Amino acid sequence: MSKLEQNQGSGDDDLTSNSQGTVITNKVFGAYLKNGLVSKHQIDIAVKKRIVLSNLGRNISVKEILLQDKFITSSVEGVDAQDKPISFKKEEDTLLLPISICQYYKLVPLYVTDDALTVMTSRPLNANEKRKILESCIYKVNYLIIKLASLQQVNAEIERLKKITAVLYMLLDEIRMSTITPQQLSMVIYAIFTEAMKKRASDIHLDKKADPDSWISYRIDGVLVQAHLVDNKIMSAIFARIKIDAGLDASNNRDAQDGRLSFEYANRQIDLRVASQPLADGETIAIRVLDPLALPSFEKLFFADLRIRSFVKLLTSVRAKTGSLVLFSGPTGSGKTTSLYAIAQNLPRDALNVVTVEDPVEYKLPFARQIQINQIFHETSRGTERSLLRQDPDVIILGEIRDADTAHAALKFMESGHMVMATIHASSVMQTYDRFISFFEGDGRREALVTLGHTLRLLFNQRLMKKLCTCATPATISDFSVMQRELADIGISLESNAGIMVRHGCQKCNDEGTMGRVLVAETLMVDIDDKTKSEVSMKLASGTYSLLDLINQYSGMTYTTRTDSIKNLLQVGAIDHILAKEMLRV
Repeated sequence: MSKLEQNQGSGDDDLTSNSQGTVITNKVFGAYLKNGLVSKHQIDIAVKKRIVLSNLGRNISVKEILLQDKFITSSVEGVDAQDKPISFKKEEDTLLLPISICQYYKLVPLYVTDDALTVMTSRPLNANEKRKILESCIYKVNYLIIKLASLQQVNAEIERLKKITAVLYMLLDEIRMSTITPQQLSMVIYAIFTEAMKKRASDIHLDKKADPDSWISYRIDGVLVQAHLVDNKIMSAIFARIKIDAGLDASNNRDAQDGRLSFEYANRQIDLRVASQPLADGETIAIRVLDPLALPSFEKLFFADLRIRSFVKLLTSVRAKTGSLVLFSGPTGSGKTTSLYAIAQNLPRDALNVVTVEDPVEYKLPFARQIQINQIFHETSRGTERSLLRQDPDVIILGEIRDADTAHAALKFMESGHMVMATIHASSVMQTYDRFISFFEGDGRREALVTLGHTLRLLFNQRLMKKLCTCATPATISDFSVMQRELADIGISLESNAGIMVRHGCQKCNDEGTMGRVLVAETLMVDIDDKTKSEVSMKLASGTYSLLDLINQYSGMTYTTRTDSIKNLLQVGAIDHILAKEMLRV
């Protein structure tokens, strides 16, 4: 039996395919996946690199690429290569054949298995046509399997593929074998930005390295995804153009540079923060996508906790100068600035003078006076205080408290009756408090503790976790019983299955069952009268009471744990027990 006949006879048995994507299987890959040695995404990266290397005349296997990229080690040699094949669906915007080939030959690629490409067409193909189709496939294949269909079916499928295929993929395919023109370059860059928006990416990463390592990647829901492998010459042109548009020196690839640019998407202006950085083997550019519509309202941000929503509403209803401190903390990438702005949006900015001091300015806040930090913080701390106070602010938003000068300035602002909102790096509510105090020494420390006792209003420590896709369904009694047992291991008890959801998977979430992220918070809300503030100040300044001691003493200091927050998210169906366990074990 020939290889072609074998594929024709067994291909469908080993494949999981649908009209929304393409599928690739391989016995060795299947063994690697089953044994947890590589991920589907890592295999996809290796396959893409193999194509580029093949075009450069370098014949190297996917396995060798996995070894070179350190995704696997030589110790996996003993993995059973005869294991049952495992299929995986590729992204919708990755076509096995260029759209131009599909239109010219009136066919649609379905999937690749082993080294055979299966296509749907309405007519027989001659030897030259088959050879051209095989050469055009993004994977190295030797055989063509044909499935006949009506011309109407084929045309309809081609039109559907044209609609779902990313413009960027088509543009890159078009310019790969030709000299890129300025107009094409503009189209490619715009396509990168628009694709990032469609994929809900928070960041775009561009790597300019020797072939085959120049990637266009997107950070989606906190995970970096390598989307397109680009020829070095094309990436060099992309780098130069983005640098020029962002106000950077395109000829300088030896120093780190920062800039900004914007583009229009869906009838609105999207700001992009651009940062270039030289590498040992090339250069990289990170682009932060600052979409004003992606900034949630504080009601949406805290949808699972009515108490926090009510407190934030009270906190932001200030109509005059009132000394108070609001601190947001968490690790890098946890959304601190997003939360800060979500709350700042609720301030009456038309009636109050809201001044922000940031490095750099992230989102535009209408009616606020936004200052780039390097415009004033080259002065001394005292000079900074005078400079800002002469602006007659009511609320001062500090992008980040990262040193003693900024902390001392924040303290002075609070003492003079201003509301101060800021972010700070810390891993918990208690560490947030300790971190702020750590910037003060000697008599300054006691002064800081006294001021904090009078002004502290909210400490907010946060994490981001995956959120269930809308394809999730309500938990049955049986599902709920399983969840109860597993959640008991992490100290969570649920009374009923009302609101509890079970993940599934759909085309929209790529069968993952999750899409987007949700905020998990640990909070301390302080709502006490003036007399109690004095008592708290005295006790903190004495050094004999910790913040936790005072939380247990005063009912007006409300502490919500991360476990409480996760329980709320479970009860409103935002997460499931699996996600809950993952978060509490971080």
